[in-house]
Amino acid sequence: MWFHLRRHKAPRGRHPNEHKVPVGATHKLITSPDEADQKKTSPDEKLKSFINTMALVAALIATLTFAAAFTMPGGYNNSPDNSGVATLVKKTALKVFILSDTLAMCCTAAPSLLCSYFRWQWFLEKI
Repeated sequence: MWFHLRRHKAPRGRHPNEHKVPVGATHKLITSPDEADQKKTSPDEKLKSFINTMALVAALIATLTFAAAFTMPGGYNNSPDNSGVATLVKKTALKVFILSDTLAMCCTAAPSLLCSYFRWQWFLEKI
């Protein structure tokens, strides 16, 4: 790898790239070489990007709350009489945990479904 870099006279070390304003250009600060060539994105494209990001975050949180429902705090009782029952079934803390986990699952499933609906509508508009 470094033979290739040396042969093509790549700079050594971790020196920051310095982007200079070309001769005859405006005084605007150029932060990246592609910035001048970038097209302005429409508000619709920005909204699509935002909805995709929110759908991903909602899906990740829904996955975590779904997994938390099966890993109960305190574990499960393995005695023959109460096989499969949570050990903290009579504690208020477990009831609060189940309620908050259910609420979190519902609050992440609704935005995930809404984002999927809006993405489906944009797909149908393209057809």
